[in-house]
Amino acid sequence: MDHGTREHAEYNPSGSHRWMNCHGCIRLARTAPPLPPSEYALDGTEAHELLELCLSGRQRDVALASAYAGRKDDEDRIEAVQTAVNYVFSILDTHPDAVMYLEERVHLPSQMAPGRVHGTADIVIYIPSYDIVYVIDYKHGAGVAVDVVTYDAQGKRHVNSQALMYTVGALDDIYRIPASFDTTICCVIIQPRAFHPDGPIREALVTNEELQSFFDDMERAIAECEKPDAPVTPGSWCRWCPASSVCTAREDRARALVAPLVASFREFTPAQLPAVQHLPVDRLVAIADAAEFIRDFVKEAEEALFAHAMGGGFVPGRKLVDAQGKRIWLGGKTNQDNIALELMTLTGCSIDEIMPRKLVGIGDAEEVVKKQYKAVATPGAKARDINEAVRVTMARLTDKTNRGKYSLVPLTDRRAAVNAPSTYSMTHQGGVIPTPED
Repeated sequence: MDHGTREHAEYNPSGSHRWMNCHGCIRLARTAPPLPPSEYALDGTEAHELLELCLSGRQRDVALASAYAGRKDDEDRIEAVQTAVNYVFSILDTHPDAVMYLEERVHLPSQMAPGRVHGTADIVIYIPSYDIVYVIDYKHGAGVAVDVVTYDAQGKRHVNSQALMYTVGALDDIYRIPASFDTTICCVIIQPRAFHPDGPIREALVTNEELQSFFDDMERAIAECEKPDAPVTPGSWCRWCPASSVCTAREDRARALVAPLVASFREFTPAQLPAVQHLPVDRLVAIADAAEFIRDFVKEAEEALFAHAMGGGFVPGRKLVDAQGKRIWLGGKTNQDNIALELMTLTGCSIDEIMPRKLVGIGDAEEVVKKQYKAVATPGAKARDINEAVRVTMARLTDKTNRGKYSLVPLTDRRAAVNAPSTYSMTHQGGVIPTPED
């Protein structure tokens, strides 16, 4: 399937976090000109197509499948997709009666927007013998880790809205799944390239009550979106909004975050900014909190300018130039053996000098170790015991590249807090910033 050209619904699962929070974005998106996909979106599309290629052909080795197909996938993409392939095959191998659906178009039975609420689920697996449905969403992005479950200020649990929309659609639309009220539903997010304390694969069992409650919330959100005066609410969901080029609310918010120093971006100069060493700590925190929102806004402005220039438009004060590419072997990965043979012939080098052996990646090593431990485990060994054995083994042989380095992040970050080294201190306005212990 050509993932890059398939139709997307107005109310699509991938944008649900946006339109369920910003009801005016649907109305604005209808007036916005289409923008070309970013390099990150194109990378994600390629990764999804590689995943489908492997699973549809029952190919367990992603690198081999990529080479046979004549693709030019780099090691990072291959390793990430391999994580998803390994997970799916672990289910299929355990349950011989499992039925797998790939890139399944699912429609949701919305009364608020009939026929306009649909999406394409990456992987749906139904296991009749256990009456369980796995709804699996692969995410290739490395920048923002996506939770499968979050909790609000009142402690209420919320399962990822995109996963829930795929689940509602799968149970209602894939009529071959005889789901009942007792069917076990497992929503899964696989995101190998973004850090998350729960690991690259996150699972959540979903009750039928949660599914019904979400569907009701979704219908209420769509009803609000359908209103002619639906309000625009900027937030973190603006990052991938198709209406960003015609929405002024986000620019207004970005400007408000630096007001009253900046009346408008057109009048802005660096000289208007104060020296940070003269600002109080609470003001610095406010600026840091605003930084991500403003940074995303500026980045999207740059991407829009680039798209305008690539389309032949004039951009004042800027010009297009050739990007500096890197050299690659002729023919890519599929031609490596021929390149090695020619190098040996021309130079007299040995095969070990031209194509030296190398250690497999850490993710691949974990899978090999797990497979070996499963093979030698006693009958009845629990999966968690095998996983713990793998964790202990890998902990002895791996380390973190950032050991000794620190990052200051919001309290909402998932990583555990650490105490700063006692030898490190920072002066601010003539004194040391107090620590909580002080």
